[in-house]
Amino acid sequence: MKINEYLKFMLKDFLKAFGFLMIVVTIYFSSNSITVIETSLLWQIILLSLGYVFFKFAFVNKYDLDKKAQNINLFVCSTLADVAILLWLWLFSPNRAVNSNTMILYAIIIFSVKVLVFSMMHIDGKTQAKQLNEKLNEYKKDSASKI
Repeated sequence: MKINEYLKFMLKDFLKAFGFLMIVVTIYFSSNSITVIETSLLWQIILLSLGYVFFKFAFVNKYDLDKKAQNINLFVCSTLADVAILLWLWLFSPNRAVNSNTMILYAIIIFSVKVLVFSMMHIDGKTQAKQLNEKLNEYKKDSASKI
């Protein structure tokens, strides 16, 4: 799958999520007789839609990607989703409960945990591949000796 097609699917899902949230907000505002959507609410909807789309593309694999591309996709999309959520928390938290230093600390912790998890997955994958190869070699030897 080409990156252009993948980005088209991502943009299509973003527009669906954004449109759905805008419809929900419009229905809520019209029921409460509010006529103006504030800019901050619009940015919140954009950030939440981005977070949703990135998490969806990180964890749902319905496209034709090889194993390496899937791992890269998982890491990049989940990191971008975390960035969108952290940005949403930083910009729109009430009473500025989340300051810049805390956000930097959160970002460092999230990134380091992601790196550790992916390195553990890589090491575990190598050991499982080694065990599987050993079992296959044993099976081949057993089947060759029976013939």
